[in-house]
Amino acid sequence: MIGWTSHEIIWGSSWDKVDGRVRDVKTIYSTTDLERAVELLRKHNVQYVYVGDIEKNKYPRTGLQKFNDDGLFEPVYNDSVRIYKVK
Repeated sequence: MIGWTSHEIIWGSSWDKVDGRVRDVKTIYSTTDLERAVELLRKHNVQYVYVGDIEKNKYPRTGLQKFNDDGLFEPVYNDSVRIYKVK
């Protein structure tokens, strides 16, 4: 959804657009509101969610637990990182 913010701006994205995506990423990983997270994932056409060490250290566990909902997310890789397919 978002790369390095400086790269995004250098390659022509507006600050408002980049900042909006940064905020959406924070919400997706942090919120305990499953419907809100899915709404944002679909808004940005996200097909997979990556949860590695950075995400585990940066975002609350309560926010990350929603990805274990197998009705909406399918675990496709589970080792030291977890990758979930958005259904």
